[in-house]
Parts: sequence; C-alpha cells; structure tokens
Amino acid sequence: WSPIQLDAPLQKRRVEMERHLEAGTPFWNNHVGLAFLAERLRPASYLEIGCRTGGSFVQVLSGPSLKEATAVDLWAGIYSDLPNTKEFAASQIERCLKATNKTCRVELRQGNSHVELKKLQAEGRIFDLINVDGDHTDEGALQDLEDALALLSHRGAILFDDIIHPGFPTLLGVVKQFVARHPGLSLVLNTTQDNGVAILLRGVSAEELLRDETPAPTSERTVQPARRLKIAGEVATKADLTQIDSQSAFAQAIRKLFAEICPAKIIETGTYLGTGTTRVIAEAIRDLKLKGVAFHSIEVKPQHFETAQRNLAKSGLSGVVQLHHGISVPRRLLPTLQEIEEQTVRSVEFDDLFVDHQEHERALLYFKETDFSAVPDDLLGQCLRQFENRPDFVLLDSAGHMGHLEFNYLLGQLKGPCHIALDDIHHIKHHRSFRQMQTDPRFELIVSSQEKFGFCIAKFTPAAVAGVDATVERLLWVRTDAIGDAALASSMLPHLRAKYPAAKIAVLCREHLAEFYFACPHVETILCFDWQKASQDEAYRKSIVTEIAGFQPDLVLNSTYSREPLTELLALAFPAHQFIGMEGNLSNIAAGAKQRLDSQYTRLIASPGAHKLELERHRDFLAGLGVQVEKLEPQVWTTPDDEAVAAAYFDQEKLDPTRTIALFPGAQNDRRIYPQYAEALKPFADFRFLIFGDEKASSLAGQISEALPGQCINLAGKT
Repeated sequence: WSPIQLDAPLQKRRVEMERHLEAGTPFWNNHVGLAFLAERLRPASYLEIGCRTGGSFVQVLSGPSLKEATAVDLWAGIYSDLPNTKEFAASQIERCLKATNKTCRVELRQGNSHVELKKLQAEGRIFDLINVDGDHTDEGALQDLEDALALLSHRGAILFDDIIHPGFPTLLGVVKQFVARHPGLSLVLNTTQDNGVAILLRGVSAEELLRDETPAPTSERTVQPARRLKIAGEVATKADLTQIDSQSAFAQAIRKLFAEICPAKIIETGTYLGTGTTRVIAEAIRDLKLKGVAFHSIEVKPQHFETAQRNLAKSGLSGVVQLHHGISVPRRLLPTLQEIEEQTVRSVEFDDLFVDHQEHERALLYFKETDFSAVPDDLLGQCLRQFENRPDFVLLDSAGHMGHLEFNYLLGQLKGPCHIALDDIHHIKHHRSFRQMQTDPRFELIVSSQEKFGFCIAKFTPAAVAGVDATVERLLWVRTDAIGDAALASSMLPHLRAKYPAAKIAVLCREHLAEFYFACPHVETILCFDWQKASQDEAYRKSIVTEIAGFQPDLVLNSTYSREPLTELLALAFPAHQFIGMEGNLSNIAAGAKQRLDSQYTRLIASPGAHKLELERHRDFLAGLGVQVEKLEPQVWTTPDDEAVAAAYFDQEKLDPTRTIALFPGAQNDRRIYPQYAEALKPFADFRFLIFGDEKASSLAGQISEALPGQCINLAGKT
C-alpha cells in the first residue's frame, strides 16, 4: 500500500494489521488473503470484480508470476474520501507498478459485472485468481460467483469478501449455497475477523493451500531455474524461417523417401502460404512422375488459405494438391487459453527449445491461431477416412501449441504402416512428439536433422489395437506402487496413448515417484501423494480426492494386479464414467473388501495363472482393453538435464558406459532381496559397478560392494 493513497476504511485496516503484527497475533482479511494467494498459487492472470481505488488490486500485482490483471467496476457514485473513478484507479495502479518495478498488462473495464464477465467468457479469457467484491445482493453475488467460476482456470481460486459484514448478513449463506451447487470446490472461511472472507479452490486442496512452506536452509533447497527458451522470430538469419526451400535437407529427404516408397496417399497439415513443404511435396510428385497420387493439405487461417491457393496456381501446382480450409482435429480437442499458457509459458518441459512470440503474449497469440468458430473441423480425420485410415505419408506442421495433440490424434487413427514427417522437432511444437517417437517401439526413425528448427521422418507401424477410442478426454492412470513396478507398468503407456489418442493422461502415484514421470511424453498431469500420511489421515485423503476431482477423469485405469484398500479408495472416489481394473488376487486385500470394491468397477480384466511375470499381467490388461501386444519392455524416460548430469558423472569417474553395470539391490520387502549378486557377476571382473539405492539399502550395498569382482562405487543413500 505504501505507493498509493488509502481512503479512511483502508487506513483503519492498516492500523489493525500493524497492531496484530506488533502483538504477533493471527489476523487475515481479503487483502491479506489476496497477497497470500498471489504468493502461494503464483497466478499468471488475475481478475478483480469491484476494484474501486485499487487497494485490493495492488495486493496481487506483486505476485511473482503475474503477467496480466483485469479489473471490472462501475466506478460510479461517491465512496469514502477518494475519487471513485476509473482514471484515479489507473493512476494508483500505475504508481504501484513503477514503485515495485513490476511489468504487467493491466486492463480496466468500466461496466456492470453481469455484462462484462459474459464478455470475458465470450473472449475465451481464463484467470488463475479472481476476487469477487461487486454486487452484494444475494442474487447478484450468486451470479458474479457463477460467472467467475466459468472464467476460473482448472487450478485456481476465487476470493469472496464481506461474508460477515453487518450490512450484508446473508452473503455467508450465498457462499454456502454456491459451494453446495459445485461440490468439486474446496472452501476456506474466515468468519471471525474484519468483514470475513471466503476462498473457493478448484484443483487445489485446502490443505495444500495452507501447508507450511517455511523455506529450508539454502543448502537443503533445490532451485529450479526458469527454462531457457529461444524466440523463433529473433534468430539471426536472412532466410524466412517459415519457408522450406527445395534445396534444403528436409526437401531432399522427402524426395529421397518418395523415390523409394512411391506414395499414393499423402496428407499435410499447415499449408501456410503454399510455398514451403506443400510446394516441396507437390514438386516431388511432379518431378518423380508419380501416378494416381492424392495429396491433401490443410490450413486453418483464411488469409493463408487464400494466399496458398494463389501461390500454387502461379507455380502450376494447383492440380497436384487439394487444399482444405479448417481445423485439422476435432474442435473439442483444442486446448483452452489456460492450457496453452500452462504448456507454453509456465510448464515448458525442456531447455533450449524454440518458441513463438514473447512470453507475455504467447498463449493468446497461439490461441488465436486456431480460434475460428465458423470453419469446419476434423479435416485430418476426414482426409484419413478417405484413405481408409491408411495414408502412405503424413507431414505435420500445424500451430506451435498443436503439435503433440495433432500427433497423437493421428496415431490413434492410423490402421496401417505410414511414414510420418515432423517439422520443427527442436521447437515446442514437436519436440515432445519427437521424444515420444524415440521411445515408442512402433516407430523406426529414418532421418532427423538440426536444420532450421529440426525435422525428422519415421516409419510408424501401429500395434494391433481393437477399437481406438477417441471419446475419452481425461484418463487417470493409477500406479501407486514402488519404482520397479512403475517401470514395468510404464511399458503400457505408449499403447494406451494409441488406444485413447484424444485423452489427456494423468498419473496417480506416490510422492517420491513423481519425478519418474516428469519426462514421460505420454503423461500430461502428475497427481502424487504421501503414502504414509494418506494411510493415517482422513483429511489428507480427502485433499487427494479433491485433486483427482479437479482433473475430472472420465476413465480410470487401475492395472495393479494385487490391489489394496488405500489405492482402491482413492481410485474409486471420483464418479468417472468408467472404472477398469484387474480381477487380481487376495495378496493385499481381504475377500469381503475386495468383493465390495469389485462391484464399483465398470469392468474387471482377468489374468489367469497364479504365478506370472508382471509384464505378462500387463499384456493381459492391454488385451482386455483390445490392445494386442507381442512384447512389452520396461520404460524409463529422462530429460536432457538428467542425461547431462549422468554424462558429467561418467566423465568425472572415467567410466566407460559399455563396461559399467548398475545395481539396484534394495527392495521394500526383504523377501525380494537377491542374495547372490557377487556370485552371479563373477564373469564380469573387468567391469566397473555402480550401486544405487536409498538410505535403507546402504548396509546391503556395502556388503555387495565388498564382494563384487570389479571396482565398485557405492552410491546408496546418496542418490
């Protein structure tokens, strides 16, 4: 508040806050709540309904991640002793921004909240934090809350003021009525101090919000730096980076492939102006004299589509390619503005990637690239169906935020072998898809290049998948067991991605295993929890269920064979459309409990045989979903940072990767510990050994280290 003028009511509040600070007694109100939410939730976008002179608005401006803030107010009438005008509020906010050296886009909208909030919805706006302090009639407040919820991100908060204000005695009842309508929300109430305040949470539990986060000493903290990203348009080059010239490595690779496979059914997404890969493909068809070729290219932007038509006509290629105007995937699959913000700004997965647009405008500009309500959608699906889902060659080059989505939509539709080219594999558009190609056994990588933003061509051979299901939009993958089981179960994820191509996949796992899934290209969301605490604390279990409810899965898959009560309780808590699990055994659960829980599953998949390898159980589970797989192999994904750390360590210790053996001898249950490592590894005396494990495995690792035939580095308890 120091940079701005305070009216009489705010001056009284400041005195009250100072009194509590001096006395060391707890106190909070809407201003304290907003400052706390800005720090704890780190919102990128903020909406305030009822801004007046900016006293509450400036609490959020100091938020460490804030990029944009919007205020709605009538700014009419007389209130206290300061001007109640939009201009005065703007001057207050400007002073605060200058004093704090903060950069943030601010928008002040003057008008009735019941009108302005509807306009924001029509614009597709989404906010991480919303302060509702406008209409104080019961009906008006309830309408503001409903509109605010429609504008709230999947992980965010609404703050609602004055719930015990003597002038508005019914507002607390309004909040409770609203929460009863929306049981997925968590509620934090202050009904004793100041005028009272309610915080409504979506995708965040009350326990998570209020958890003590007192920083550990610097030596105990790991600081996660912001991702290093490169803006594509700022790369110094004389060439137009959106163009592929006929002499480029990409163009030559396409021509070479076409000469070998003579494709007859070709699809491209992202025609752009028709002078890049569209022209390269069309010229290759013409120059190689390929006969009976059907080539379809898809472009969504009207002006680009029209320009491409003219350019192809000028070059005499319009008869070779059939242009289509519309969205490549079903419109329902398009990411929201908030999801684009999360994927391309806040949670970029890898360093040194190219992106488009500056950070403050990136999500909105990406969103606008596909925000055309009047054009047809699913044109990629229509073209595939013309080819009976068996094209010979597909090149994907749509908008930067669409790459991975479009890639997996394509994979889910293919019914036969197909060569797939990705443009921009070192760009946020297709880097994740490229990494998926490298770990997915259905792909054979033919060529990849660093040219421009990188490209690759690979041959894709689909597994035998019965009935690809594109209706599942949110899939919860339940694996709450230990790391070894997780690595084995991860072998199923590429096949599940193919079975459910439109689904966003979340994994429910133990807290220490969250890192295992960070680099997994098939998982979008990780819901993790403390197993011991969840076993003992009902309130904590409810917070986990709230997080699951925030994801809103329509399909829950529990592939654990030996099911146990805690996982069952969590997996079955949210009313998804389908629950599919394994029939399993009674190793970890009583017969009566299992019988009751079995009845809550939509379907249980059998895996006959009392003694069977885990990977065989997983093959049975996939077969029950209609996915026939000959062989499964455990999968572990790593990030470039992980690989750099490992490479540096191998250099430091002068280790030869081809003559180094890693051992993980520990296990949760002593019965699973193998006692004969030294005997089994006698033939490898000229190898070096690395032993990994937690503190519990240190003693065992020490014994093994002394008995191994070669030089050994014992890292148990240090990794």
